Amino acid sequence: MTLRLTLLAAATVVFLAAATALMIGDAVVGGDWPGWDDGWAVIAFPLGMPPAVAVGLAAGGSRLRTVGSVTAAVWAWGGAVFVAWLLLG
Repeated sequence: MTLRLTLLAAATVVFLAAATALMIGDAVVGGDWPGWDDGWAVIAFPLGMPPAVAVGLAAGGSRLRTVGSVTAAVWAWGGAVFVAWLLLG
């Protein structure tokens, strides 16, 4: 992994940890947990993108077919998160 990619991954993890800590702090002070029904979907969607893209790349062939496979995989992941959000949230 290159230094640039490592720094990007580290910054993403730090940002998600800070956002989670702020949400928990707000919930503890306020005595309720607003936004948690939506918050998990906002966090789960981008975390599932790399595996979805990897599946799309593995299924691809030509450039056009690879673009279509990646697009379909990303849309499928987004659809799965959305349906789960509707059922659970």
